[in-house]
Amino acid sequence: MSLSKILKIMTLLADFVSLFYPKVCAACDGELLKGEEFICIDCLLQLPYTGFENQHPNAVDQMFWGRVDIEAATAYLYFKKGNRTRKIMHRIKYKGEKELAQHIGKMMGEKLKQTERFNAIDGIIPIPLHKKKQRKRGFNQSEWFAKGLAEKLEIEVITNVLLKTSETKSQTKKNRWQRWLNMGEQFIIQLPETINNKHILLVDDIVTTGATLEACAALLKKETSCKISIATMAVTE
Repeated sequence: MSLSKILKIMTLLADFVSLFYPKVCAACDGELLKGEEFICIDCLLQLPYTGFENQHPNAVDQMFWGRVDIEAATAYLYFKKGNRTRKIMHRIKYKGEKELAQHIGKMMGEKLKQTERFNAIDGIIPIPLHKKKQRKRGFNQSEWFAKGLAEKLEIEVITNVLLKTSETKSQTKKNRWQRWLNMGEQFIIQLPETINNKHILLVDDIVTTGATLEACAALLKKETSCKISIATMAVTE
């Protein structure tokens, strides 16, 4: 059987399956039309983009002023109760849709590679999960977000330098100082020579107070000679 016939059969099977199990938009739960991927066109037009990649300073930059030396910081979407971003993040974190995190990374990567502030990155380090938590969840959403960014920026994802050594207690009701204290000695650096003199993009899913990113950036700066920039899928309003 020729390749073209195999592809045609696969397309027909996919169309048949979609009749009974239609794919839905991650932001509005509406049925995706042919050619739409993860998020429908209507939601793509209405997502609460921050535009921070082209703004300096911006609200994420300002989170780290006087706390840790970074080159640039940005977030792709605004996150607040009831908005489309919240639905997307819920699908990623609690329904295990890691490919959706990668898709958000690809969309953001397209934006970043067009900017002067983020087009000279040498590698991406996602905020790691503790091995027990990652084993329970099955994946690290920040790592899949990093994969999407890396594909568009054409750089590597580095997961063997920054490691988490203990599980974090719930941060939800803590202020920034309490979150910082809760970080304790939870992260370690290994193989620091692999990122010396490189410009590293440190990434996470959502930035709220910035305590976790601050702790990791400070540790990377202390143990290596790298430069640090920061990018997240979302920032809380």
